[in-house]
Amino acid sequence: MTPEQDPLQVSTPRQAQVRTGPATLAIDGQQVAGRVLSPNLDLGLFVFVVDEPGDVSAQLDEGAPCRIKWASGTDFDTEAELVEAEDGERWVLSVPVELSSAAMRQSPRLLADGGWGLVTEDGDVLEVFDLSAGGIGIEFPAGSGPAGVGDRIEGRLKAIGLGSWDVVVECTNVRAHPDDGRQWIVGGQLKMPDESGMLRYQGILSDMN
Repeated sequence: MTPEQDPLQVSTPRQAQVRTGPATLAIDGQQVAGRVLSPNLDLGLFVFVVDEPGDVSAQLDEGAPCRIKWASGTDFDTEAELVEAEDGERWVLSVPVELSSAAMRQSPRLLADGGWGLVTEDGDVLEVFDLSAGGIGIEFPAGSGPAGVGDRIEGRLKAIGLGSWDVVVECTNVRAHPDDGRQWIVGGQLKMPDESGMLRYQGILSDMN
């Protein structure tokens, strides 16, 4: 299979169409509802007016990344950067770019360091090796575990002192364990039925980074 045919190949994000009207931003682990106004493609900026400024607890740092879900969409499939949020109600953001499915999965991995585990539906406790905003790596004895790409593991992801979440892990790859030849790591895309839980999880990883 050539790179052009590889469905996991990361493509370069492209500029998205800026739609005026209602939208939801995910920033620093929080969902913020509001309206998009005044897109200016020449300046590469648009304005986002927050519906409830008093409810925003996210850290609004210049350059902070955010994902966007348009009113007509179901996914946070577009990304922009916060340029300015002086009064907390009107935010200026960069013109967004569309994210391919592969690009949405790409994020830095953080070592779990023994603080994370996955309890399966059968009651097995699996050691989590590393984590990213969109997935996790799970330790198995080399040669065992899910049989192939697309296999699913359902259970509850638990973090000591931080919380737990119902999750589905859709397996995407197997790689060697860097420290133990008797183990390998099965990587998978992480899905949560509770969208607010996913944002909480991603916020925790952002704080760990």
